[in-house]
Amino acid sequence: MMLQVSIFHTAEYLVERRDRIDQRRIWLQNIYNLLHPIHHSLGSFANIHLANFPEAQKAIPIINHWVEDCLFSLRSDRFSPFFLNNLVQMSSLAFLLNRFRAQRYLGIIPCVQKEPLRRYIREDNMNIVHDILKLLDGSGELPIVAGVLFLKRVVSAKLWINFSNVCSILESICYSIVITRRLRNGSLHNTILPRQWILTLPTANSESIAARSIPINLVVELVDIVHALLVGIFSNNPEDFEYLLFEYRNWQESDLWQIIYISLSRICRSLCLLSCNMATPLIRDRIVSTIQILAKSQHEFPAFCAMYAEARNWDELWFALRASGQQPRSTLDELLFLQDETRAPPKKIWGTRTIPYREWSAALNDLQATASGSHNDANHSRNIAVQSNADDLEKDGDDGMRVHAISTSHEDIASEELPADVVEPLAAADDIIVNDSLASEEQVKAARTIQRAYRNFFRRRSDRAYRSLFQQRYSHAALIILKAYRQYRVRKDTHPSRIVERRYRLRSACHATVAQESLSGLYKSYFCDQLPHALVCLEEMYAYVSKCKEADGKRLRGNKVVLEEVHAIMANNVALFKQVTGLQKALGPRSELHRSQNVDLLKQKILELEQLVRKLPQGISNEWAFDFRMAMRAMKGVDEVRRKEKRPRLNIDDIDLVYS
Repeated sequence: MMLQVSIFHTAEYLVERRDRIDQRRIWLQNIYNLLHPIHHSLGSFANIHLANFPEAQKAIPIINHWVEDCLFSLRSDRFSPFFLNNLVQMSSLAFLLNRFRAQRYLGIIPCVQKEPLRRYIREDNMNIVHDILKLLDGSGELPIVAGVLFLKRVVSAKLWINFSNVCSILESICYSIVITRRLRNGSLHNTILPRQWILTLPTANSESIAARSIPINLVVELVDIVHALLVGIFSNNPEDFEYLLFEYRNWQESDLWQIIYISLSRICRSLCLLSCNMATPLIRDRIVSTIQILAKSQHEFPAFCAMYAEARNWDELWFALRASGQQPRSTLDELLFLQDETRAPPKKIWGTRTIPYREWSAALNDLQATASGSHNDANHSRNIAVQSNADDLEKDGDDGMRVHAISTSHEDIASEELPADVVEPLAAADDIIVNDSLASEEQVKAARTIQRAYRNFFRRRSDRAYRSLFQQRYSHAALIILKAYRQYRVRKDTHPSRIVERRYRLRSACHATVAQESLSGLYKSYFCDQLPHALVCLEEMYAYVSKCKEADGKRLRGNKVVLEEVHAIMANNVALFKQVTGLQKALGPRSELHRSQNVDLLKQKILELEQLVRKLPQGISNEWAFDFRMAMRAMKGVDEVRRKEKRPRLNIDDIDLVYS
């Protein structure tokens, strides 16, 4: 790929400027996807050594120049559904390829200097562009807080962003929380981390990282944001998850859900790693309740995601986390348990690999030497002891450990099981004894109930002691005023409508298809100008017919007198739904229809759209009437220039009779 970038850079000035910019962004997106794969078993940028590629020395300056041009072209004061995607991807590449140069020019790009749209501003009038840049830089005082605030604004305001980028941001926040809390305790001993997290550990500014403070409330806020995100994904309302784009594709496509399942497994894995390294009951309970949303969705998850969906408590999630490191059969991102070399070896943890070390620099050099994933070398076997047993997974065949084995029994791994308390901070305690006997579920439930009541009692007593009479009297009025002010600000904001956002998304998808396919001539103008309006009409018709079907299903449970009439209406709606779905599939940007570039066939499909609109009970809605007129205007030739006709000759034969 680096060689292809150099070749394109040599001949790019022979192409038009617009096509050159589009091709640059396509190359940059491919490079970003290569360095940040969609699944952890494919590795990460930490497994790639650019020094082994001679052509990378010429291609990296070219890529840095492209990234810088792309960042300077981003505008936060103009609406674009792909603004956050381009900002996150290009900023990540800038910090990864040349961090010092990126820190110099990212503060002067236009999207940072200019006043952005209201949708990109938090409730405290702060720009979220600054938040994501602080998180990706990681060298400031509060990068974790900035990342949490960025995710909160994205989920609450439903800003358009790629779902895989959200997963990458969440993994970065969880990684920073775990590393910061452990460095505050003194070291990384007794910590369970993925391989790519360890390879990207900062070694220079560890003291400044340890000086940061992470309150429990911040972690709870992060888990609540993920909870709201998952609730929106599995809701029946498309507006709750339509803002999570993936390569500018529609969520109604069936094959896209397979990619969504991979992203959901990344989210569950990040939350489980956060919980097992913190071991706080409050956070652990919230994470378990958040992941259980997958089980309530009634989806048929694949094996790598079903392990988390079928878990009912923390023990099963802990087992699913370790099984995820064994199921893909890959060592590019295995789970590693960092152990103090001076202490006695603990019990083996199934699904992980133990790394005993005394100085972190020596252990990091060993891991970097085996970054390709092969750790069978004799030179590394002296320092890295493999303590994982994968024979138990091979009993179930090539599909890996199935989830139903979690709820049956743990007798086959009882000799390798370790209690969950082993992941608590043990750096400062040298005389902690790990108990093999775990408490029962009833005892744990009773202890949590007593702890919750104890905390509520002291919180109420402290509130009564420190709240003054003035606060008690006027706090209710202040809350009413604050609520009214927030409602006023929400009404004052000028957010683009749902139709405008869909129009931008479909038009961008058509332009992306034109950049990949060789469309030209009259068909290209129809494809880029009028086809997006027709697709907007089809999506609105799809939503309307879906609501009609749900309403018909509710009417079937009512009065039996009108049962025949309801059946007739329902049959009509079902037939209309099939026609709309078929036409939407035929006119999609990636359809096979557009490869033939047959203008007559395209006009025929548009005429079928007009016939479907006439069948709608409500007719054309005012929201998408403009799109329907734009789609019909060019296809039917309504606005063709009228030819000048000769005017009739004025009759002046009887003019004498008029004036006589």
